[in-house]
Amino acid sequence: MINYWSVGASFGSDDMSREFISKGMWLDGYADDGDERDKDILEQISEGDCLVMKSSSTKGPGHSISFTKIKGVGIITKKVSYYSFLVNWLPVPKLPMDFDGIWYAKTIEPLRNDSIMVFVDNIVSNYERMDKLNSFISILKHKKQIILQGPPGTGKTRLAKKIAEELSRPDEISIFDIDQLISVGLVISSATNYTQYLVDNMNEATIQLKISTGNIYSPNKLKILDAYKNRLWEGGQEKGNDPYEAAIAKYIYENIGTKRMKIVQFHPAYGYEDFVRGITATAKGEKIAFKTENRTLGKFAELAYKNYLDSKKDDIQIQKEKWLENKVDEFAEYIESSFTNNPKFPLKNEIYISGVDDDAFRYKGDNWSSESRILFSDFVKIASANISERKDIKELQNISKHVLHRKTYYFSLLEKFKEFAKEPVVFNSKSDRVKELKYVFIIDEINRANLPAVLGELIYALEYRNEKVESLYELENGSNELVLPPNLYIIGTMNTADRSVGHIDYAIRRRFAFVDVLPSDTVIDEVISKDPALCKKAKDLYKDVAALFIKDQLASDFKATDVQLGHSYFLAETEDQLRLKLAYEIKPILREYLKDGILLNTAAEKIEALTIA
Repeated sequence: MINYWSVGASFGSDDMSREFISKGMWLDGYADDGDERDKDILEQISEGDCLVMKSSSTKGPGHSISFTKIKGVGIITKKVSYYSFLVNWLPVPKLPMDFDGIWYAKTIEPLRNDSIMVFVDNIVSNYERMDKLNSFISILKHKKQIILQGPPGTGKTRLAKKIAEELSRPDEISIFDIDQLISVGLVISSATNYTQYLVDNMNEATIQLKISTGNIYSPNKLKILDAYKNRLWEGGQEKGNDPYEAAIAKYIYENIGTKRMKIVQFHPAYGYEDFVRGITATAKGEKIAFKTENRTLGKFAELAYKNYLDSKKDDIQIQKEKWLENKVDEFAEYIESSFTNNPKFPLKNEIYISGVDDDAFRYKGDNWSSESRILFSDFVKIASANISERKDIKELQNISKHVLHRKTYYFSLLEKFKEFAKEPVVFNSKSDRVKELKYVFIIDEINRANLPAVLGELIYALEYRNEKVESLYELENGSNELVLPPNLYIIGTMNTADRSVGHIDYAIRRRFAFVDVLPSDTVIDEVISKDPALCKKAKDLYKDVAALFIKDQLASDFKATDVQLGHSYFLAETEDQLRLKLAYEIKPILREYLKDGILLNTAAEKIEALTIA
């Protein structure tokens, strides 16, 4: 059990507290010079205990206000001697932190102040959660794909989402991120969740927030960037101080990771054509058009790969590509507007542009049986290459087969585009470089599908990131290549109690790191701690259920850790809710365990006898 100790740095000495924290240590200021008044207490301290470094003082007119200042919270990592320790000082919001009331203490004593205890306990609990989460993230960064495995109800999917959010969240953001995530009409909570703000307007420099009184405030975007970088909302804002920049930064922090996170759930009917790449049939008038498209993972991997490639480009190249993409969009609008007067935009000889799709120009001849397409993505590549003759197209790198087969039409359209965008553009280096970001793909119930059939050639790509593999299906641009880039991470979840689903073969298993997510009653303590009576009932029920999974009641080919019900079955807001969970969630799955032979008949009476005291 962790113990909490109040310690002094040397009363009133900020220099001493800073020195202790910078050196990752603490020592008793009296015991080291021969005074052993604290020796009995110091000898009780163990590795893993928590130190709360503080000093007490007074302030105000005539020193009428008493307060205690918290200067540091740390976990002891090593006991060097009975009076000196190595300490892992934890990141704590806005230190030093003031608490009402003077707190006189010896150099060291057990922590007794209730309000400080709640504050410190939250810090330590959050640190322990983040420490565990970071261990999972470290494994994922190393292996690129992991599977969270455990019995039902251990929060595997929730944990996968937390890992994904934390991993895909950048340390810093840009103005572009603000503009992507904040929009007019959005309602966001204040940094302390005390009130809410309405985004009333936005411009290049500021965001206008309307508060409940009708007043308008305009936090600056540059200050929002700084608030995000410094996690201003974690600063334990003083009463009356709830910065608007912190509120917006907090909203972005909580939501930015979801933009680069995707989740799917596997099932027995799931196939390669659903997951990686397949053929789509769509009606076009009286005809059926077939088109090969990337599916869920294929599209997500394409996004990640584009970011990875863009992050290697210099800022001038990025500026040029952005300008070209915008100019091509304008060119497409110009062509569409011309259809009002003439439905045929001339391209080459008797060939003309007949329409514009979201991703391509359509072109045909009067005697053609069907239309063909010039993809925007390929057209931008050609436009950025600055070629002057049609034959130059053959020399371009990473150009699709479709372009090589249709270079006459691509080049003709390029000449039209140059006439449209004839004004010269000068690009300057201004740090527009794209940052490499992390993308996380979650596969819930990964073992419920036939994995070799679903993954296909991606079994190879999982291990050899950034290498091109050939798909069974060729895209419209003539490419059949697939790439899993190094900035794409995959998290699977697997229920170890479900033996009726697909087996993961050794070739696939070798490519994943398997991490156990086991039942834990400490989660019940964390979630229901504000209601001690309900927490005790939930933990007692948890222990009664756990007691079913013992040797004489559990089938010999099952381990308790693979099938024991997880803590989420016991998380409730009221006692009535806990009773409903027992009746309609816990007992039914335990009865299924009896039918499936996981639990033996010797457990039957105990299952029916389960109750909430």
